[in-house]
Amino acid sequence: MGRGIRYRHIERVLSEHVRSWYNVLEIGCGGAVYKDLFLNHVGVDLPGNPYETQDEKNADVYCSGEILPFKNETFDLVFMVACLYQIPYPDKVIKEGRRVLKANGKILIFDYNLKTTKRLKRLERRGLNHNNVWSPFSLASLVKRSGFSVSIIHDYSLTEQTLKWLSPLLKLRVVRYSIIQICQIKEGWNIIVGEKKGD
Repeated sequence: MGRGIRYRHIERVLSEHVRSWYNVLEIGCGGAVYKDLFLNHVGVDLPGNPYETQDEKNADVYCSGEILPFKNETFDLVFMVACLYQIPYPDKVIKEGRRVLKANGKILIFDYNLKTTKRLKRLERRGLNHNNVWSPFSLASLVKRSGFSVSIIHDYSLTEQTLKWLSPLLKLRVVRYSIIQICQIKEGWNIIVGEKKGD
């Protein structure tokens, strides 16, 4: 496991969607901090990954997520953490992820929310990076257009301890929508689960 930050809520969501025997592909693996959660993990990243040193390599394969060097229907799960927002053509990466997924396989995307991405856009290369700024709905729409059935996992990690009493109310659409809007005001995550539909 390399350098990088490991988030508990991401670890929790990954563990809820994976089985021990799954073949797992991580696109934009960076420090590969979640690698130890899986028996069969393949991490891909671009050469020059800032989380690696000359002595420590985290990626198993160096390539663009837009052109993955794997056969169709190789993996049970594809996931990305904090990388899709930096990719100029995210739809190509999602479609490639779909291509290498087995039937009924899942793609999990953990990407920064509006507030976080806007801050990073200002900081990274003085705003010259191509940072996509997503709402959970726009990211879910992108994944859906790529041929997945989609669900949004709401990032309650920001509010779960203070809003436990809201649990029964979360079944109401208006309450969920309001919390999503509140979560977008604070820094946090968009978490999308896509399941590959039949061709």
